[in-house]
Amino acid sequence: MKTAIKKAQKIATSEVPTLILGETGTGKELMANAIHQGSLRAQKSLRIVNCGALAENIVDSILFGHKKGAFTGADKDHPGLFEQADGGTLFLDEVGELPLNVQVKLLRALQQGEVTRLGDTKSINVDVRIIAATHQDLSALVAQGKFREDLFYRLAVGIIDMPSLNQRKADIPYIVEQLAEQINLAGAKHPSYKSKNISDKAINFICTQSWPGNIRELWSTLNRAYLWSDNRVVDEKDIADSMINIQKNKPDHKITMSIHDKIDIVQITDDIQKKYVIAALKASGYVKKKATIMLGLKDHQTLTNWMKRLNIETDS
Repeated sequence: MKTAIKKAQKIATSEVPTLILGETGTGKELMANAIHQGSLRAQKSLRIVNCGALAENIVDSILFGHKKGAFTGADKDHPGLFEQADGGTLFLDEVGELPLNVQVKLLRALQQGEVTRLGDTKSINVDVRIIAATHQDLSALVAQGKFREDLFYRLAVGIIDMPSLNQRKADIPYIVEQLAEQINLAGAKHPSYKSKNISDKAINFICTQSWPGNIRELWSTLNRAYLWSDNRVVDEKDIADSMINIQKNKPDHKITMSIHDKIDIVQITDDIQKKYVIAALKASGYVKKKATIMLGLKDHQTLTNWMKRLNIETDS
């Protein structure tokens, strides 16, 4: 995280286009806002748009604007986000969702510093700093022909990788304390709310979980725990009861083989089983009863037998 912040500080003082990469919930929008606030454009507008939330038939109009009569319902001229952000910053979240035809116009806006409203023939000069973000692998989208290569290289000048919570386990106790303080502060507005603390065991339990939704998922889980708990101290059980059980679909990877290929299918399946058993043990705090349920095994003894067969040793 320190590396990401150091890069952001350097990027903020420049005018280069920036691409923020990272899983969902890692704070990409917060980072974009920090870069804007640390730039020479801080006193100007920061416009934010989630490209994945825009219908394809209106994204052109939203970004670049339209002229009166350009389409049914266009009863007046409308400046797009590029014009609204003139002199400031435009943050394009989930930029990988943009249609190819809009990507062409975005590239022109970056290269030429001008946009053309839908239904107009006259170009408008704009001075906009672009910060884009995505949780997708843009290089893979380029290879698939779903994202323009020239646009990718135009955006990917200042690149920041936002680490997942799994990559910053040591930060979790500090993040939990900060989020808990915010929850108590928000709750204090209501006369009946009683401020709560969180136990060390609860924090240790949080550190063992995977948090695929990262800080956003952690924040919502803590909110539920503080809301549902009647105790003044939120404990491990409160956190566990507040976590959402999302059914994970098995990846449907098509497997192909050539006539001369040779694999050790027993070793492959053993490796997969070992990874899941270790993950379940870690997530359960090495409580075998809980891990057994997580893995869908018959009973506690079955898990013990699997651990012996897979050479998995624990201290507990």
